[in-house]
Amino acid sequence: MSGVAEVCEALSGSLLCLACLTAVLLCGGQPEKRLVTATQEPSDVSQPVSQEGTVVAATPGSVTARSADGYTQTYLVTPNTTVITHGGSQPASAATHFAVNDRIFVVGTVQGGSRLATAVADRDAGPGNGPPMDWSAEQPIPRGGG
Repeated sequence: MSGVAEVCEALSGSLLCLACLTAVLLCGGQPEKRLVTATQEPSDVSQPVSQEGTVVAATPGSVTARSADGYTQTYLVTPNTTVITHGGSQPASAATHFAVNDRIFVVGTVQGGSRLATAVADRDAGPGNGPPMDWSAEQPIPRGGG
């Protein structure tokens, strides 16, 4: 090889080495990592919930029910909550409170991490052949046998 060829070969090798070293320094020698952040903040989306069980605690602002499988949950009772008892359905603010060991059915929503009762029904209030709690006047009343 001639002297010029040797210089070009050495220079090319040096430039290649310099480019690799620069890439390692700029990229930190590691692949780019994604940062994933998880939060435990409640969802803004309302989610339906329901539970059948026995009252284990009742206050003017809440009712706590325990299901047959042991699941226990507290639901907030608001002025918008409908309470269905032997006396019919009425707003929660005018309703008598449920007592411990009453059998109830709760329909509600989860909003902002809180369970809000939409309706609380006394399971012993009727013969069980009436319309469901989410029935509206525009719907036909379902009859048994399906």
